[in-house]
Amino acid sequence: MARSSRRRKKAPARLPARIPVPAIVGDTPAAEATLLGELRELIEASRQQVARTVNSAMVLTYWRIGERIGRDVLSDERGAYGQQVMGRLADELSRDYGSGFSRRSLFNTVRVARAFPGAAIVQTLSAQLGWSHFVILAAMDDPLRREFYSSSARRSGGACARCSRRSMRCCSSGPPSPASPKRS
Repeated sequence: MARSSRRRKKAPARLPARIPVPAIVGDTPAAEATLLGELRELIEASRQQVARTVNSAMVLTYWRIGERIGRDVLSDERGAYGQQVMGRLADELSRDYGSGFSRRSLFNTVRVARAFPGAAIVQTLSAQLGWSHFVILAAMDDPLRREFYSSSARRSGGACARCSRRSMRCCSSGPPSPASPKRS
């Protein structure tokens, strides 16, 4: 008798009606609360990272705007013409992108670009400081004072509640006076 070359197919294995879920959380409310706390920490850390990334990109964008306007519009030989162009730029950009591009805001971008002439410096600082810090720091004529307050703001995480928009008096009593010796 010749054997048939056909084999009988096996029936697929049946899955249980309910697949048991491994206990990841644990069976206690405390374990669930721990997991919930850890998930919240992950979400908050991600949100903070996104905010830092967006802040850094915006600061660098504003700096680039200021650098470009300072170079192409407000150079010494342009004078009154440059002032007129600033008004038109502010009108157009405000219409397209909102009130953050007013004439005053555009002049702030130029001031920041002149106070911080290198994109690398701005990129490094923007990871720790917001745009308003840059505007305040750029208003300071003394580079020593600017560096002192920049360091103070970085140490405080840039979020010092006592930070004054006019004088940047935050986290310290003020910069060392030029006449006083440096402390080690």
